[in-house]
Amino acid sequence: MLLAMDACIRNDDDHTLAGPTGGPIGMLTIGDKKRKAPRIVVCAALLAMTLAGGCLQMRLGDSEAGLVLEDLVSNDSRLRDRTDRPTFRALRFGGDGRQLRGDLYLPADRVRAAIVLVPGLAVAGKNDPRLVALARTLARVNFVVLIPEVPGFRGYHMGVEAVEVLVTAVQALDGVPELQPRSPVGLGAFSFAVGPALIAALDPRVADRVNFVVAVGGYHDLRRLITYYTTGGHRDDRDTPTPYDKGKWIFALGVSEKLDDASDRLAIQAAARRAIYANAGDMDVPVPAGLSPGGAALLELLGNTTPERVPILLARLPAPLRAEITALNPAEQQLHGLHARLLLLHGRSDNIIPYTESIALAESVPAGGADLFIIDGLAHVDLQPTSGDVDVLLSMIDALLAQRASPNQ
Repeated sequence: MLLAMDACIRNDDDHTLAGPTGGPIGMLTIGDKKRKAPRIVVCAALLAMTLAGGCLQMRLGDSEAGLVLEDLVSNDSRLRDRTDRPTFRALRFGGDGRQLRGDLYLPADRVRAAIVLVPGLAVAGKNDPRLVALARTLARVNFVVLIPEVPGFRGYHMGVEAVEVLVTAVQALDGVPELQPRSPVGLGAFSFAVGPALIAALDPRVADRVNFVVAVGGYHDLRRLITYYTTGGHRDDRDTPTPYDKGKWIFALGVSEKLDDASDRLAIQAAARRAIYANAGDMDVPVPAGLSPGGAALLELLGNTTPERVPILLARLPAPLRAEITALNPAEQQLHGLHARLLLLHGRSDNIIPYTESIALAESVPAGGADLFIIDGLAHVDLQPTSGDVDVLLSMIDALLAQRASPNQ
């Protein structure tokens, strides 16, 4: 969900940078050999994939989807060899006196589509190196890529304000001179950014402009996810991994900004950070005392272990917090009216947001409106492909590349 966006990267001095949990949560091979960047680490899963399938390039072939996947997971990239480096420029956008910031990545060749790309709750925000690497890959296959800065995400705060940022970012694409007026436009989101992205795609100001939504490790029902974090209960308990042990505290940190009482916010956020940054097995978190009824209601929800009590405890939360949960919950929106095509990618062993959430998303839109891709080698949002994942990933990339030929073009 949130902390998975701080995956392990090894730099040139061979020092490992760990996430807030004290160890790497996942690993994504990134990089562009024409830029100064952390040295690539080829994870064991990629090595196993290469050995099982022979030479990686031979396994992927010379298709465009194969070149994209190779660029994402390998130091040796034929896509980088065959295409010019994308150009970059900073962008300021937004109306009504608002000044939002974003980074724009432009193809050196012709433009065929555009995508607004947004991470989950991530300390690095729009500068997350994996997101930047993905943006460059997409730009090499003729996408204009806009990565907006979403206020709050760097501090792990979830908010409906993110929806407005994404709507405004889609509108800002119409001001990019390289983009044709009817070029296909999409949204690409990871983890907890998937909810705001889907809700933005439903917004009447841009609903007819958004042709597709790519969702990696996303969620459908925020209330069900809260139940999962606090009690372990979910859509299919037989096939759902035990939840990430810090998930409920990440949720608490994400929504605590909506508590009215400032002392409640400070106390619960301090407790959440202690839990999130604690070493494994050291999860004794001092329980805040002297909270107002609103803060105490949130704390009671966090301490509950009975799935049947969750709706009752959610109803006791302060009105602003309940409203925020509703506003960020795709399950409470009119997803059957979504015009955009959904491309859903999820890891089967994801214990931050279970893959059954993407199944629920696929089921929530009209038949034929979603493509669902479940793989083994995806640690929430960090790609660790196995040999058996290759064909599925190639199909997913093919589905994304096909969006460049939207009928609206």
